[in-house]
Amino acid sequence: MMQDKITLYFNLLNNSAQLLVADMDMTHTDALIEIMEDFSQQKVRQENGQPSADVVKKIEMAMTEVDWQHISTIDLRKAVQLAVLNANREDQLPANYQITPDGIGYLLADLIDKTGFVDNAKIADMTVGSGNLLWTVKNLLQKIKKRDFYWP
Repeated sequence: MMQDKITLYFNLLNNSAQLLVADMDMTHTDALIEIMEDFSQQKVRQENGQPSADVVKKIEMAMTEVDWQHISTIDLRKAVQLAVLNANREDQLPANYQITPDGIGYLLADLIDKTGFVDNAKIADMTVGSGNLLWTVKNLLQKIKKRDFYWP
């Protein structure tokens, strides 16, 4: 059931981004960023008549299919992660632009847990890109330790 929800969220994001790519001649990554902002604001932003009224109508219909404000953060992260991976593939971005895989986050969280993470310790990712690595580590450490951590 959860997979169906994530697939639905991904398809709505990706299909809406595809509409912008075709209508405004932009990269998939830029279109996805625009769509995520539009979905977050629950309003399609139009400048200088772009996107076209037809595309705006289709995107607005996609927005109403799901209550985006009440999706679990885990489901939303997975759907966005898939959409970003798809946009990266479509734009043929280099490998160093890719999202850090969850598996790396699992290994890092396990290493932190096993090496004696202390309560007042702080974790920083000096090259934070998408934030996926930090989010994965934080989420797993919270599950392991059953408490919140401070993330500057």
